[in-house]
Amino acid sequence: MKTISCAIRCTVLGALLAAAAVAQGGDFMLHDGRGITTLPRAGGPAGFTFAPQSFAPWDGAGGVGDTFLLSGQLAGQEHVLSFTGASVTTVATFSRGGRITRIDLDDAGDLRFLWQRNGEVSLLTAPISSPALTTVFTTTQPLYAFSRPAVDTASGDLFVPVGLPPTYYRVDPVGRTVTSLMQRPPGRVLFSDPESGDLVVATPGGIGRFEPTTGAVTTVYTFPPIASQIGVTDATLDQATRHWAVCGTYVVGRLIYGFQALIDPRGRLVSAWLPGAPTPFSRIAIAHDRVFVPLTAPKRGGTYRVQLRARGQGGAPYQAAFAFGQRPAIPTPVGTIPLAADPLLLTSLAGGTSFRNLSGVLPAAASTVIEFDIRFSPPGTRLHLAAVTFDATGIRSILGPHSFTVR
Repeated sequence: MKTISCAIRCTVLGALLAAAAVAQGGDFMLHDGRGITTLPRAGGPAGFTFAPQSFAPWDGAGGVGDTFLLSGQLAGQEHVLSFTGASVTTVATFSRGGRITRIDLDDAGDLRFLWQRNGEVSLLTAPISSPALTTVFTTTQPLYAFSRPAVDTASGDLFVPVGLPPTYYRVDPVGRTVTSLMQRPPGRVLFSDPESGDLVVATPGGIGRFEPTTGAVTTVYTFPPIASQIGVTDATLDQATRHWAVCGTYVVGRLIYGFQALIDPRGRLVSAWLPGAPTPFSRIAIAHDRVFVPLTAPKRGGTYRVQLRARGQGGAPYQAAFAFGQRPAIPTPVGTIPLAADPLLLTSLAGGTSFRNLSGVLPAAASTVIEFDIRFSPPGTRLHLAAVTFDATGIRSILGPHSFTVR
């Protein structure tokens, strides 16, 4: 059993402040049913933004930049709200009944979510700010609570939890083919680790890895028994640091409290935060955690435009590249570059005419736009993008991967 070291910074607040805060790059955003808590990564007081009155929330996830997306029902319609500091705006509205749950963004920047209605569960996509819906997968089995589809970045397949006890179906969102996993994870699937292909899962009292082919389970971290019940409710990967941002709950008497922690993939606790008031955190996101933000859909015959955001690295030289595969990754003294050394990587590094702005110096805002003319890859092809930044000593950071499927 691991314990929290005295060297770990653990800020305990008497209560959450009611003042809203605009999230900066790397800050944590947590949903607790009432609204969104913004927790500065550099320390300091947390901010809080209430959801609108009479809004019944169902699920949340990180959006683009410093936004948090929250789905729910208001005035008989299903809404997706965007929280940015004290500002709350509606980005999508649907009038078909049921519940929008397990919300996320796909590799084209569209909304992707599960919808429960009339005894069916459907996996749907919809462009932000558009009521148009595309059905990817439908089942009449009940939806497993709390888990959202996890994306296998290597293949683009989704692991969708249905049934009680849950079976995780592997769904190809482009070809619409469905297979079920041979092995059943020991707990809720939180996300897929792009470096290993393992599924990161909530284990009893902690967090672990699940190898989807063999069913092997490895415990990564077990939280100390600070209460009678403690469990992880959500986790996300911070692409800039490779740390896992985790949130969960623990029970004291009849009150449910929340916690937030940062863990590295080796199982070392980096930081932790315990608010003093009952706050049952259910979802966590990181502001500006999407290093690559799609600006267009990756369609054959079109130009795929992706914004590269390397927070805090304005003025740093960078080099980006595309590849057909993620593994075996390229080893470096500071970590692995999650791209395979295949022909597409070599072509993109050579600066072919299909690629633009793959290298240069990041502007002060540490953001630039990369373009790829998709000329030959047929629909269904899975491609990957990553980048590195440099300083005088060599590689400064490894960014990505961003994986996408040609439409």
